[in-house]
Amino acid sequence: MTRHTTVHTYRCPAPRRMGALGLTGLFFGVLAAAVGGFALLTLLRPQALEQPRRLALALQSGLSRAGAGVQAAVEDAAERLQLAAQAPTEAPAEEQPLPAGQETAPDQAAETEQADQTGQAAAPSGTVELQLQNPELPNGCEVTSLAMLLTAAGCPADKLDLAECLPRQDFWVDGSGVRNGPDPAEAYAGDPASASGGWYCLEAPAAQAGNTWVQWAGSSVQVTAVSGLSRAELEQYLQAGTPVAAWVTRDYAPVERTTRYGWQLPDGSWYYPCDNLHCVVVAGMADGCYQVADPLDGWQQVDSGTFWASFSAMGSRALIAQG
Repeated sequence: MTRHTTVHTYRCPAPRRMGALGLTGLFFGVLAAAVGGFALLTLLRPQALEQPRRLALALQSGLSRAGAGVQAAVEDAAERLQLAAQAPTEAPAEEQPLPAGQETAPDQAAETEQADQTGQAAAPSGTVELQLQNPELPNGCEVTSLAMLLTAAGCPADKLDLAECLPRQDFWVDGSGVRNGPDPAEAYAGDPASASGGWYCLEAPAAQAGNTWVQWAGSSVQVTAVSGLSRAELEQYLQAGTPVAAWVTRDYAPVERTTRYGWQLPDGSWYYPCDNLHCVVVAGMADGCYQVADPLDGWQQVDSGTFWASFSAMGSRALIAQG
């Protein structure tokens, strides 16, 4: 569609010429205004004019400072742009890679003290085949570690089959409203397949489960508890190619005993479980570190001193499987 536009042209009237009389009137009018203004200023007190003068000076000073601030900001921005142009490929600070071997940023070191002592590792050359407990056995680190030991010893085993062989006992509440449960040194407390209803067992029930499986499989492998072994004895097993299942704590942290949950043992005593117990397989050692197959975290390289602090705190409990 075509739009039509009408243009209107206006002609301005010619200005009138001012005569001599008009000029004379204008002169006297300006003169009268000047005289009146001078008389008004004379009557005003100097104090009355002081405040506007100060305000004018303050305004002038403020404008000068603002101008200086703007100039400084402009100069700073120009300098930053110049530096950016000199290093166009530099990554932002949060994207800079950490130095080799440093797992955690410096400001997080206090919160992750154990991170300097452990780290992910590739599977070492050997007979241990990593098995993970999740998702089937969220609280089954013992039988998962046992499955790795038996398989390495020549008697293949699955964690779920070993869980069926594990002596265990559920919790119950007696007539007095007291929760009762087993001694973890004699049976698994709860169900390893339960995320909320399973706790753990120690080395004796795990060894019993392993030997039950071995007998069913018709193998000559024997699972033996070697609790209380020294550091030299542990490393002797590793040098001979014999992996060791060890009871430690999660992330090798200090032992945490819960007081919010417990149960009465068959002998009438009260038991408060360890909140962060864990069982892993030590498969070898290199460069002062142990190569550990962790049923939760996979292959780990753990500083030997860090490992021994946790292992000793848990009573130096361990198992081996040999043919």
